[in-house]
Amino acid sequence: MTRLLTRPIRTFLIAALALSAALSASAQEIELSSSKGYAEALLPSVGWRQAVIGRRLPAGSVLITWTGAEARMEYEGSSLSLGPLSRLEVRGIGADSISLSLTEGELSIAAGSLSVEVEYRGVRVSTKGGGLRIADGKIAVDSGAVLIEGYAASPVTLSAGSRLELFERKRGSVFED
Repeated sequence: MTRLLTRPIRTFLIAALALSAALSASAQEIELSSSKGYAEALLPSVGWRQAVIGRRLPAGSVLITWTGAEARMEYEGSSLSLGPLSRLEVRGIGADSISLSLTEGELSIAAGSLSVEVEYRGVRVSTKGGGLRIADGKIAVDSGAVLIEGYAASPVTLSAGSRLELFERKRGSVFED
């Protein structure tokens, strides 16, 4: 009798494990669609790997490009282009949103219907369906609208054709001349 009960339980467990593996295999990841020059990706629990076409970047990944290098990524009909000498961290990925952190370099975004949030030089840049370029302390909006938080006392909204240059922040004491 117990042997008859363990077979259905074992079958159920095997099916549950297979479903779990299938769901984790389709986890949300940004895919590299093109790479020019030398770019590297730091993948969670894997380490540094060359950023080649088809490489998938889950949340927690870091992508860097070297001199003259560029990398283009795709996610849910949206594209991200990372310029030379750049460092981009993938902070979070949702079904219709991504959260990034640009430490160095330049990033162009064509968000489609995706919500994109980028932390850059102490400000948070957000768009849903817009297009923008971030480089050299400047934010240029190509299409749609972009919300910038942390720049002024209240959030700033930029529309297509607008540009914003972030304040240069001096290092050291605020009391020095």
